[in-house]
Amino acid sequence: INSNDTKEILRTLRKHFLPAKIIIFRSNTVESPVTDIAEFTKNLTSIDNKATVYVCSNYTCNMPVTDKDKMLELFIL
Repeated sequence: INSNDTKEILRTLRKHFLPAKIIIFRSNTVESPVTDIAEFTKNLTSIDNKATVYVCSNYTCNMPVTDKDKMLELFIL
């Protein structure tokens, strides 16, 4: 959460009302405790060590994005 790109993604998300959306934050380590709860996140990787967003719906994830505007596009669809 300390990286600037992660902070920017979180700031962008907090500016928008996204009802019924669940945000899961997982650090870049496979041993993240989040993977115990949401095992599917174990195989989701970052792009070029940047904050990477996967928008998932109905058990399917879109291609990962690192751009906050593209992320919002996917959330609003």
